[in-house]
Amino acid sequence: MNFIPYTSDQHKKNRHLLKLICPYSTTRDVKAEEVIDTFDCFIYVCSQAYRIEFMNDQLRMYLGKDVTGELCHQAIFGRESVCPWCGRERCQKEKPFRDELEDAVGKKWYLRMRVPIYRPDGSVSMLMMLHDITAQKMAKQSLKESERKFSTLMNNLPGMAFRCDIDDIWSIRFASKGCERLLGYLPSELMESKEQIIHPDDLEMVREQINQALQKKERYQITYRIQTASGQDKWVLEQGEGVYSDQQNTLMLEGYMTDISEQKKNELKLQKENHRLKYSFRELYRFGDIIGKSPAMQTMYGHILDAANSSANVIVLGESGTGKELVARAVHDLSDRSDGRFVTVNCGAIPETLFESLFFGYKKGAFTGALTDKKGYLDAAHRGTLFLDEIGEISLGMQVKLLRAIEGYGYLPVGNHEVRRSDFRIVAATNQNLLALVKAGRMREDFYYRINILPIHLPPLRERKEDIPLLIDYFISRFQSKTAIPGDPIKTALKQYEHVGTVRELSNHKLPPISIKLKAFMKDTNWPASLCQLKRQAAPQLSEREKTALVAYGWPGNVRELKNVVERYCVVGNLDFIKKALNLPQEEISIRMDLPAQTEGLQETMIKQEKAIIQRALEKHQWRRIDTARELKITTRTLQRKINTHGLRDTPL
Repeated sequence: MNFIPYTSDQHKKNRHLLKLICPYSTTRDVKAEEVIDTFDCFIYVCSQAYRIEFMNDQLRMYLGKDVTGELCHQAIFGRESVCPWCGRERCQKEKPFRDELEDAVGKKWYLRMRVPIYRPDGSVSMLMMLHDITAQKMAKQSLKESERKFSTLMNNLPGMAFRCDIDDIWSIRFASKGCERLLGYLPSELMESKEQIIHPDDLEMVREQINQALQKKERYQITYRIQTASGQDKWVLEQGEGVYSDQQNTLMLEGYMTDISEQKKNELKLQKENHRLKYSFRELYRFGDIIGKSPAMQTMYGHILDAANSSANVIVLGESGTGKELVARAVHDLSDRSDGRFVTVNCGAIPETLFESLFFGYKKGAFTGALTDKKGYLDAAHRGTLFLDEIGEISLGMQVKLLRAIEGYGYLPVGNHEVRRSDFRIVAATNQNLLALVKAGRMREDFYYRINILPIHLPPLRERKEDIPLLIDYFISRFQSKTAIPGDPIKTALKQYEHVGTVRELSNHKLPPISIKLKAFMKDTNWPASLCQLKRQAAPQLSEREKTALVAYGWPGNVRELKNVVERYCVVGNLDFIKKALNLPQEEISIRMDLPAQTEGLQETMIKQEKAIIQRALEKHQWRRIDTARELKITTRTLQRKINTHGLRDTPL
């Protein structure tokens, strides 16, 4: 179709249209059809009777045929009647205009431009340009739906999501509807400054912590106070991070703020209660399972509370037998991790080859015998406390791996390539000088400073002698409720009875109630019914002289040694075994205290002596089984078997 320039005023518009569509047609010998065919859209001209007068190649290729002369609504849109969006009357009366249309039949969206073409005979044809915008329209609708879902999610969160500029006042660009519940403000009322809601006393701290996080390009988490529209103070937890450009420039800040007022109220209440207890210790003689009212113990109780109110790692320092595990458990029980597990690990009893698998766990098939996945100590202590006793025994290699886990870098279970992380707090204990270990090269300096944050010094028993009478009374009341002192008839019955379980069964019979088999034996041999039940007898009261002697004694084994002496006193009924030893050298004391009070058979004497020797060696090496086995010249497996046979335990205070 050729456009013919007309000279009449009515048809000058056609020349203008031709210049718009094909601007070069008036200066070069180029047909308008050729120019139009280069346009990347559908172009056609229909007459006043809706007949197609011209169509470009793009439309012809789309339809697969030339439909010139056919009705446009039938040929192009597949409709029997004129399209409802045709707009011919508007096109005849107005200038060219654009709009969007949806072809419901073809399920297409088009951007349409309609231009009138005035004929010499007075008729008006209509030029149509259709751009297929279906893909853009669907993407826009999808984006709109995503924005709707996101907006619904943001507005139903219990807290407030926000986005703000990085300027002097943190101008808020977006705030979710949660601000109404949290602050009492509408989102539009917060569009000035985020600082307007922060409590003045906390503003400088919040600024500093957020700026530090942005400089390091890290996420942040801050607890502070805000002021609501009604003037009420609330505690909130804010978590957020910066938004950065491709050049790593900080563009804005995005975060989420939630109400923790109730949690903070309980936390402050607990702190006040701890503060109150701290000043009432002078009237107490015990702290949980820890016994003592001496000034040294009162000071230590304060340190326990300080550690419980903190999340930092703790190191308990004290000699063997002073009760370090009880202190560690007290810190755990009073902390906000008390709902989690208290996992005890004796580092001195773990072979080097098993250290990594026990601490970090392992995957099935990682080594021979790994039949299933198994979690390690770090997993078990998640959201709880990991108590590392004898921490000075950890090797340098394991210190490096454990240090990475402590610092939050995670750890790798044996046979696994996926990094795991656990939220745990370390409370360590040792009777060694850790600084000396660092100087000797047996402990890494960075590991030392990571665990030695809050030290708690546990005084030895010789430095708090005023607590010894309290401990004696406590242990006597404890052991008297569990120990039965058999009379001579019962002793005779025990000798005649054939103990199938040998020494272990005999030791079990010394504590009530008597076993069913022994009761049957006594009944079959016509023992009086009154003798068929062991009766508890109170141990004699200690004289002042005996108490003075016990207080004056040096107690190198600390509370553990005192506990064993009192337990033996509750069973034997006298202190002859220690009276004879009080004025003798320590080695002679140990020997005489272990000798039987009266003549016994060789086997019984050897069993008792073996138990005593193993007990002394274990205490000498602070229950480090490897060193103990080396001194006794036996294997660690044999040592462990004998420990189980004799019922030996490294019991705290």
